[in-house]
Amino acid sequence: MKTLISAPTGYSIRATDLRDADEALADRVVAFTHLMDREAVPEDPSMPAPAIKARLRNRSRFGERVDHLAFRGDELVGRVAVFQNKTAINDRMGFREAWWGDIWQISLDDARRSAGL
Repeated sequence: MKTLISAPTGYSIRATDLRDADEALADRVVAFTHLMDREAVPEDPSMPAPAIKARLRNRSRFGERVDHLAFRGDELVGRVAVFQNKTAINDRMGFREAWWGDIWQISLDDARRSAGL
């Protein structure tokens, strides 16, 4: 993982290729995903861990995904995934690539949102 310098004091943000992540890190991301899902829609059942891991490890030939994980010490406290469309189909359709080609998903636990991360 590459540690990025633009994090508040006490936090680190690391660019991570989750397709090659070891099981321990994948398990932490799954637990964090379950936490965020319970907060967003508490009445829905959690997605099974194997399905989440398959999504983390899957890559498309049509685009590139970059994951960044936020840590406070060893605790995973945030995640952002960015998918960039590499097919240029949006250009042919007249859409701006920056809007239609990139998809951001940002997840932070409640304590970190209120702390300003």
